[in-house]
Amino acid sequence: MKTISTKKRSNLIIAMFLFIAIALCSLSVMLNNTKTASALTENMTWKQRGDKSYQNSYVYVKFDGTVSYTPYIFSDDRAYWNGESYAYWAGTSPWNADSITLNDTIWVSGIGSASFSAGYPSGVAVSVTTGSKEATYSYTVSNSYDKKCKYSYSSRIGFCTYVGQKASATFKFGSETVVVDSEANQTSEFKSTHWFS
Repeated sequence: MKTISTKKRSNLIIAMFLFIAIALCSLSVMLNNTKTASALTENMTWKQRGDKSYQNSYVYVKFDGTVSYTPYIFSDDRAYWNGESYAYWAGTSPWNADSITLNDTIWVSGIGSASFSAGYPSGVAVSVTTGSKEATYSYTVSNSYDKKCKYSYSSRIGFCTYVGQKASATFKFGSETVVVDSEANQTSEFKSTHWFS
């Protein structure tokens, strides 16, 4: 029966300890990177407005808010929209529009399916377009010259490369309809900051 010499046994024990130490260091680095990636948040402030002439005056729609984006390694990436959108008829003849429909549209692009939710306002009508990974939240008011909405929306997607937002409004004056929109998007920074702080 062969036996392992004391020297070989010592070398084997040292090699096992080195292997365990390297494995623990790798695990520590991986956990630290996970925390860094989870805490990495891209913040943007967006202000966009669109105008359209009507009856010697104009209508406009705008949104003013922030978009924050947080990537995760072991979970879906998340994007958050918070702010206010506003549709306004500036004319006086007529004083009010028959109705105003304000639409907030948000979208994401990337790998995996996207889901959307509204923190507030609650109970809002939403239309989700799965293929294009976008959601539109709609608000309607009758006999008014404006419509304002404070919003808090969120989205989850496996790997996010792009986010966008648009506000649009439909004003009805009798048999006439006036549509106006504004848009903002972000394309250049998320890919480079997805994994690194």
